[in-house]
Amino acid sequence: MGAIQEMDRRIDVICQNCRDGTIIPIKMRVADEDQEVQQYLIKEYREITGHSKYTMPNGVVVTSDRIIRVFECKIEIFKKLKTVVIFYNPRDQIWMVDLKTQFG
Repeated sequence: MGAIQEMDRRIDVICQNCRDGTIIPIKMRVADEDQEVQQYLIKEYREITGHSKYTMPNGVVVTSDRIIRVFECKIEIFKKLKTVVIFYNPRDQIWMVDLKTQFG
């Protein structure tokens, strides 16, 4: 398992959508550099949308307008907890991962 390919940072996320608008990410699937799909259970999460400005990997600055939702998640890799940042664009219904994330 290695770094995510720079060309495609889209990921699959299984989540719970609550009736109050809350999104709870549960599991994520990521294609590694060998295009093998790795699956990670999200152990902890917190939504950081609107708490401050955040610059996405493509340079777009996210603020409190809540167009892009940002989550800081903890996943277990080789029995160690790692923090990853994932983004959800409700307009396009696409999940993406921060390119700085290393899986493995």
